[in-house]
Amino acid sequence: MKEKKTNSLIYKECLVKSPEVTIKWNKIVFKDKFDVLEELVILHRSSDDIDFNILDEKNTKKRKKILNVIKTLLPLTFNIKAKNPNDGGGFEFKIFEKIDFEQQQAQLNPIFIAFLFCSVDFTKKALKYEI
Repeated sequence: MKEKKTNSLIYKECLVKSPEVTIKWNKIVFKDKFDVLEELVILHRSSDDIDFNILDEKNTKKRKKILNVIKTLLPLTFNIKAKNPNDGGGFEFKIFEKIDFEQQQAQLNPIFIAFLFCSVDFTKKALKYEI
């Protein structure tokens, strides 16, 4: 997913194929929503808080943008399926791990961040607990 110059999440086909897996998602993500997500991931990286709340924004205009992105992308689901049946049946994940509108809390899913924003080397090291 990281080989392409523009991020794969913006593709209209909602599909990425590789020799090992097929990744599908059920909703087109437009560039303006992706830009807000990318900004949130950058903020998440710079934060030392493990439970980083993306709704913890003081600026009301930015907070409204974030809420709009959350509501728009909430139904988005990624489906990962291995081409070789011996590699497993695949799995699904969503962009957001936790969402509570009453408590004004929302967290990005670490799997989503790893798939679309982290380098391959970083992800491998994280999975091997080297980081």
